[in-house]
Amino acid sequence: MDWDPMPVVPRTPGSRQRDGATVSIYELKHEISRKAWSEYEKAHKFLAADDLTNAEAHFNKAIAIDPEFVDAHNDLAAVYLKEAKAEPAIDHLEAAIKADPECAVAYSNLTVAYLMQGKTAAAETAARRTASIDRTGSRTRLILGLTLVMENKYTAETEAVLAQAAADYPQAMLLLGRTKAHRGNYAGARAQIERYLTTASPLGREMAQEWLGEIKKAEIDAQQRQSASVR
Repeated sequence: MDWDPMPVVPRTPGSRQRDGATVSIYELKHEISRKAWSEYEKAHKFLAADDLTNAEAHFNKAIAIDPEFVDAHNDLAAVYLKEAKAEPAIDHLEAAIKADPECAVAYSNLTVAYLMQGKTAAAETAARRTASIDRTGSRTRLILGLTLVMENKYTAETEAVLAQAAADYPQAMLLLGRTKAHRGNYAGARAQIERYLTTASPLGREMAQEWLGEIKKAEIDAQQRQSASVR
C-alpha cells in the first residue's frame, strides 16, 4: 500500500489560501517574498520531475530566505518522507506547525513520520489534531484509521473513519476489512477486501489475498465453534 505523503498544491504568488482549505491567521498575516516563492516554484518543478535532490536544495533555499515559509517546510518534509527520512521531516513539520498551528497537512505528514518511527501513540495524537482542523477530508480519515489499526484499536470509531475514507482511497477498504474481522463481522470483512480486489489499484493485492484467506479460515473456525456449542 502507498502511504506516500503528498505536498500541498503549489499556489500562485499573491494567493492566500491552499486549495480546499480555510485561510489561517498565519496566511492572512504572513507575506511570502517573490524571491522565496521563486525558489519554492523551482523546487516543485524538480519534484514533478522526481528529482528529489534538486527539489530539496530549492526548498532549503526558500526556507533560508523565509524561515517561516510553512509550505516550503511541509513540502521539504514530504520529500524527506519519500526518502524514508523521518527525523529531518519531523524537524521541518514542527517548524511549519510552530509558524501555523492550523496547518492540517503538516499534522497529517507528521502522523506519517511518527508511524515510520513506530511511535503510534504520538502518531495518533497528530492524526487527531489533523482531524480537529480538517473535519471532512478523506485522507485525514485514512491516516487516522491507519494509525488506529496499527495500535490494534479495532473500534467502532476505526470502522467509521475508514468507511468515510474508502470512497476516495481503496486502501481504506483493506483496513476496514481487517477491522471488521477483528470485531467478528467476517462477512463484512470479506466483502470489503473482495471489493478492494476489484479496484484497478495493484497496491496491496498480495496482502489482501493473504488477509482474505485468514478471514475465511477465522469464519470457518467460528462456525465450527458455534456448531460444537449447540451439540
